[in-house]
This record gives sequence, C-alpha cells and structure tokens, in this order.
Amino acid sequence: MFDLKKSVKKEWFLVGGMLVVLWCVVGILGAAWWLNRPTGATEQIVAIEPGMTVPQIGHHLYTVGLIRSPHLLRFFARLNGTGRRLMAGPHPFHGNMTTWQVLRELERPREQLVDITVPEGLRMSQTVKILANKLDMEVEVLLDLVQDTEFCKSLGVSVGNLEGYMFPETYRVSAATTEKKMLTTMVEHFWGAFAPRFRSRAKQIGLSLHDVVILASIVEGEAQLDTERSTVAAVYHNRLKKKMR
Repeated sequence: MFDLKKSVKKEWFLVGGMLVVLWCVVGILGAAWWLNRPTGATEQIVAIEPGMTVPQIGHHLYTVGLIRSPHLLRFFARLNGTGRRLMAGPHPFHGNMTTWQVLRELERPREQLVDITVPEGLRMSQTVKILANKLDMEVEVLLDLVQDTEFCKSLGVSVGNLEGYMFPETYRVSAATTEKKMLTTMVEHFWGAFAPRFRSRAKQIGLSLHDVVILASIVEGEAQLDTERSTVAAVYHNRLKKKMR
C-alpha cells in the first residue's frame, strides 16, 4: 500500500540534500570570488626561481601581498592544468590583478638572459668574482662550491677544487641561474673542449689530465703573447722531465 507520508518525507530529504549541496557550491564559489579579488599591492617585479613549486610560489606571492590565498592559486593551477608550466624569471605584477590573472602571468616566459665573459688566464678566485658580480651571487657560496670535493667529483673532477676546469668562454645564461648550475655549465664546456686527442697526447708525454690543466694555467698566466705559449710550455715541460719543481 502506498505510504504518502514516507514518500513526502523521502522527497523532502532529497530536496534538503540538494539544498545543502547547492549551499556548499554557492559558498565555495563565493569564497573563491572573495579571495580572487585584487589586493591593491604596489607594482613590483617578483623573481621566480627555477625549480620552485606551485605551493612555494603561492606562499611567496602571498607574503609580498599580491594574492589573498596561496591555496586558491594552487586550485587555479590544477584547474587550468598549468602546475608544471609556470615559468621562472622576473614577473611584473600590480595590485589590480586577480589571482587568476597572476597565474596567467606566471605562465608567460619572462626569463632575463645575461652575457658573461670569462677571459682566459684567470685564477679560480678571479672567475668566481666575475660570476658573483654578473649574476648577483654570493662569493662565499661560489668559493665553497668550487672547493667542495663531492661537488667536484659529481662533475668528473677528481681533485678537490675546480682550478683550471672553469672553461673561459662567453656564456648566455638566465639571470636566475643558480651557483651550481653555472659552475656545472662551465665544467661541461671544459669537458667538451678537452677532446680525446688531447687526452691521448697527455698520456704520450706522461702527464695526467690534472697535470695538463695546471700546466695550461701556468702557461696562460705567464705568456704575454700568443706566440710565447709554445716556448713557455716547452720550458715547463723540460723542467717536469728533469723532476724539477
């Protein structure tokens, strides 16, 4: 027998459930709208470092007052599928941007490139100073790295420092590059330039790879003219053959 009371009760239960869900959706949308509003912060450029995650970026932008909620930025990034497409570099922001507009700015490539020329014949400490000045790096951090035995080994350098392995060249790199990345690039250029035929020649004259690097550094430091290099090299090679210091 049809029970009218139970049917009405069931319908009211369904209606109530739908109202609760609707109320939650309205509440979420309202909160999103409220948190998405511009903050009114001053115009500024924020440097996003390579490797920063969306939570880290969101926290940083929240700290400098450009967004109202780092959680909303993460939600938008997932919604838009851009979590892995946020670009490193100096991004311009202003206080009239919504969180959604901030996210769209983060998707644009804004990487600033810097040309760094490392001349031949420099000592390790001199090269470090050039890198620090051009890339706004800490000299102490660079000095620690170039003398870090484990870091040197990771780059294929068996001795305890990178003296002679930081290849002199003009590099075009991101202004936001890290100390490790810059040093890695320079050593990779060294290995690329040190062709197998040079290794073979070093073995023929009884020198290790490190001996050749040190000898080349000495020659570069003492030769005033390009034509003098072979003469200076011959002098030192003869001294080595005679077991002189």
